[in-house]
Amino acid sequence: MLISLFLISVLGQVQFHKPDIEGKQGFLENTKRNGYFTEEHFVTTDDGYILRVFRVQSSAIQQRDKVVFWQHGLEDSADGGISNDEPRSTIYILARQGYDVWVGNTRGNSYSRNHTTLNPDQKKFWDFSFHDMAQHDIPSVLKYVRKITGKKIHYIGHSQGTTQMFAALSLEVPGVYENLLSFHALAPVTYLEDNKPLQTIANIKELPFIFNVLGIHEVGPNFFTTGPGRILCAYLDNKCMQLIASLMDYDVTLDNEKKADVILSHFLAGTSVTNLLHFRQLVLTKDFVYPDGKTQYKLENVKGKVFLYVGTQDKLGQVHAAKRLHQNLLQADVWYKEYYLGHSTFLFGKDMSYFQDVIDNINI
Repeated sequence: MLISLFLISVLGQVQFHKPDIEGKQGFLENTKRNGYFTEEHFVTTDDGYILRVFRVQSSAIQQRDKVVFWQHGLEDSADGGISNDEPRSTIYILARQGYDVWVGNTRGNSYSRNHTTLNPDQKKFWDFSFHDMAQHDIPSVLKYVRKITGKKIHYIGHSQGTTQMFAALSLEVPGVYENLLSFHALAPVTYLEDNKPLQTIANIKELPFIFNVLGIHEVGPNFFTTGPGRILCAYLDNKCMQLIASLMDYDVTLDNEKKADVILSHFLAGTSVTNLLHFRQLVLTKDFVYPDGKTQYKLENVKGKVFLYVGTQDKLGQVHAAKRLHQNLLQADVWYKEYYLGHSTFLFGKDMSYFQDVIDNINI
């Protein structure tokens, strides 16, 4: 009874913000509405997951002979690359350069919830982590794009998009190196050493048991636009963007809060509990390890051109962790630079001038 009265009092103070058309529509609709030529492709991995991949090109600029693949981070989707203002969104910037831009969606997110034999209602569908994305998703999409375009690929990853590529390269997964020209890691995440909020959560020993008992196998999607998340954000006077950013960025003023409604309309995009528990192992061990928490990925195996774009205000891809990563890339040709950016700022920053370095490095 008391809980009911509390909820009634809270809801009575809540004013729900309705997302504009950009927040309501998906990737295809938004890119086309902004004047970009967009295709939808479906890539089936060798373990049966059907990934929805988009191809984006500028309809106003002559195409160059460079192919770029853009991969989102944890709980994100292709929408993350177009949710900033149009001139500042990374995918639009790439398309305006005349690149042939391909955009991925990892297994289990809002765009990739299909399988040849399983469905999201089955526990087995969610039995994956970024280790599986490294072994199956990345080679599958790279081979597919190479087959369509006939060209090797410049890969740009943000956050988990870097994690799965570093895992794939360290494992020397067939189909990756032979289709890759360069790897651009925005806010790279391999070592999660000193993030106190993450450490506090990871130290809950009963966490796997709790998820299992409650029958929770996925987290998301669209938490902030439905149910409790929507109520929470409304009650916080729609300060959810700042709350989320504060977990990832030391300086939240760097992020474009004017786009908060759009960003939160597409976030969380969904992932598996198994994936989150794999990241938990990174926090607990302070190493870049397999899901078992014991076997380490051999970063010394990584070869080729690797570009590290590191934020000094990043709480997740911290500078000292990025330097440790750099030191362990013994065989790679590494380019390294630090910026006054937070983890989410790499996508949603007010100032996106850093991205010119990405363009320049692709054009080398």
